[in-house]
Amino acid sequence: MIQSEANNQSEAVQAEASVFQQLRKAESDIRNMASHQVVPITAEDILKKTGKTAEQIMSLFRKGIQLIGIRASDETWKSYDHLNKDIMKML
Repeated sequence: MIQSEANNQSEAVQAEASVFQQLRKAESDIRNMASHQVVPITAEDILKKTGKTAEQIMSLFRKGIQLIGIRASDETWKSYDHLNKDIMKML
């Protein structure tokens, strides 16, 4: 029984680590593309470089935020979306 609980805990820790590893890889892939010059990065660029959609990356980000104990309300995330839309309008 104790071994089973330890295995379950280990699997949970590995799953949590995977979230952060995936986020780090996506960040690295995209950052390298735009790190030395200002370039537009499209949804297609993100998918090509990371193998994930922007929505999938954002979902990982939200999960990571929850895993470290930050509780962000839906309203908080909506404000992030609104801010991005406002920025896009200015570009």
